[in-house]
Amino acid sequence: MSEDAITEKIRKLLRLAKSSNQAESSAALAKAMELAARHQVDVHSLSEDDEIAKLVTRYFRCGGKRLAREWRKALAVARQFFNVTTCTIQDFGQVAFIGTEMDIQIADYVTTFLVRTCRDELAKFSAEEKKRRRRMSANKRACFIDSYFNGVWVQLSDQREAQVHEITGLEIVLSTAEKAREAHLDAQFKNTTTAKALTKPRPTLHTLFAGYDAGLNTQINPALGTDTPLALDYK
Repeated sequence: MSEDAITEKIRKLLRLAKSSNQAESSAALAKAMELAARHQVDVHSLSEDDEIAKLVTRYFRCGGKRLAREWRKALAVARQFFNVTTCTIQDFGQVAFIGTEMDIQIADYVTTFLVRTCRDELAKFSAEEKKRRRRMSANKRACFIDSYFNGVWVQLSDQREAQVHEITGLEIVLSTAEKAREAHLDAQFKNTTTAKALTKPRPTLHTLFAGYDAGLNTQINPALGTDTPLALDYK
């Protein structure tokens, strides 16, 4: 398949990813990311219309009315590193993402990926604990999840810091975009309340190390560039 044909196929998948059918949208986005990563295509460069820069709000379901710990942590990562602002609507079991169409699609993809990967790594850790005849308590589970996302956070923070040093004015651009999203949020959701902070688990040393290492080594699909995980930069 020629380079032009690959690019056009990714474009079509990205247009399909805007579908109101969430299953169809997610499948199209995942396929677009897979093709972009395989052929080293910058997805942002494929945006053809001015609509891509406009702030919009999209709603996603994240489990039940009460968000699981791993979802709340993953959403914090999305807010910090993937150019979106999020708002939890607990009465409906939904999360609102505010950002550009492209950034929202990417943030949704990353959030789901991190939750799934965290759960997979937690299942492996639980199996190891059982093999060693150690009890897997609720506190251990919370400790592993927190440590996992700490590892992810450190990995992405290092990459963001490198980009800020490399790209002049990036920090100002990111800050300005964040303020615009916050204003958009305030205009749409006037009566929202800040979610309560997660209760900090009592740490157990081997759980902390296991979760942290798993998060630090998680490779988020680099679909928007050859060596940059997804949408860390702001184009």
